[in-house]
Amino acid sequence: MITQPSLFNAYFVFSPAAWYDDSVVVKEFKKNLFKLEGAPKFFYLSLGAKEPSIITGSFKGLLAALDENAPNNLVWAHQFTEGADHGSNPYMSIPTAVTEYSAFKQRL
Repeated sequence: MITQPSLFNAYFVFSPAAWYDDSVVVKEFKKNLFKLEGAPKFFYLSLGAKEPSIITGSFKGLLAALDENAPNNLVWAHQFTEGADHGSNPYMSIPTAVTEYSAFKQRL
């Protein structure tokens, strides 16, 4: 999404591994969010409520970056999936992700 922002208009992230290499993903994400200017884009993030704290911390870093730096053309949503761990979160989050994306598409 950050490196090639024109490639897609929607992105889904389930239990992202943004913690590795001292959270370099979070740092680069925050630094480069401005590149998303232009056409409307949708971004959905979810994390299982039973994820390890290292994953939870980086996920919260992504949310903070969005709160602080998301451009006006970016519509985003997130959830902490109750009862989900790293393996089950994607499966449990897909219905919400698709519902949120459908709402985004209807507003265009």
